Amino acid sequence: MKVLKIDDLIDACTAVNAADGVKREEIEKILVHALLVNICAEFEKAIKGLTDERCSEADDPVVCAYAKSFSNAAFTSPGPKNIGDAVKRFGDASGVKFARLRSENREAWEAYSSIVTNRNHAAHGRPVQVTMSDVREFYESGHVVLDWFRDALWVNKRLGVLDRLN
Repeated sequence: MKVLKIDDLIDACTAVNAADGVKREEIEKILVHALLVNICAEFEKAIKGLTDERCSEADDPVVCAYAKSFSNAAFTSPGPKNIGDAVKRFGDASGVKFARLRSENREAWEAYSSIVTNRNHAAHGRPVQVTMSDVREFYESGHVVLDWFRDALWVNKRLGVLDRLN
């Protein structure tokens, strides 16, 4: 699930960093930190949105409100452990689907994890050892984890529809 805002930010930061053909390490460091924070913020919004969308399918408005409230409290970080745990809460089939997708594309999972890990390092003043190019590559590979999250959330619902058709 590509995020247009992130694509635009990466392009803008790359252009600023490459201006005059001189690579300026301090500017790149600031831009990398800003990108990592923004990417994680957008990932968090996407995950909350997908969770809320799935929860809104509940016929019970009280259950739906509780689930949305829980998802807002649960996602203080879009970290790999948090999204893996959240998917499992939607049932065994969702957890199995997410785990299967993750195991089929370790590169994407590692790229996603690198984004979150480096964002946490940037936010807490620890060294960040990635470049603009690395962030772009991580994003290009890692954004598909959001697709996995969406697919895993809806697996039970889709199975239910298929079962009713047969």
